[in-house]
Amino acid sequence: MAKKPAPKDDIALGMQTAEEMMDTIKSAAEKSVNSAKQSYKTAIEAAEDFQETMSQNVTMASNESTKLSLAAIEKMRQNADDAYEHMQKMSAVKSLSEAMELQSAYLRQQAERAVENAKEFQAAAQEASAKIKQPAQDMMDKVIKQVSK
Repeated sequence: MAKKPAPKDDIALGMQTAEEMMDTIKSAAEKSVNSAKQSYKTAIEAAEDFQETMSQNVTMASNESTKLSLAAIEKMRQNADDAYEHMQKMSAVKSLSEAMELQSAYLRQQAERAVENAKEFQAAAQEASAKIKQPAQDMMDKVIKQVSK
C-alpha cells in the first residue's frame, strides 16, 4: 500500500512552510541591514560633529592661550617699567633713610600688584577653561544622545 504524500503546506504540524521561513529570514536580514546602515550613519555623523567641535575647541584654546600670554606679557612690561622708574627714583635719593623708604614702598607696591595679577590671571584662566570646556561637553552630550537612540 502506497503512502499518501503529505501536502506541501503541511510539512510539519504548527510550523511555517519553507517559503514562509525564507521570507521571515529575509525580512529579519533586511531589518538588520537597515538598522546597521542607520547606526553607521549616526556614528559617522556623530564623529564628524565631534571632529568639527574639537577643531573649533583647538582654535578657541589657541586664541584663549594667546590672550593669556598677551596679558602676562603686558604685566611683565608694566613691572619692567615700574622697576625702571624705581631705579630712577633710587638714583636721585639724598639719604639712606630716603632710599629705605622708597625701597619699602616699591616692594609693598610689587607685592600688592603680584596678588592682584595672580587673581586676574586665575579669573582669566578659569574663564578660558569654561569657554573651552562647554562646547566639548555639549558635543559629548549630543553624541551620547545620538548613540543611545
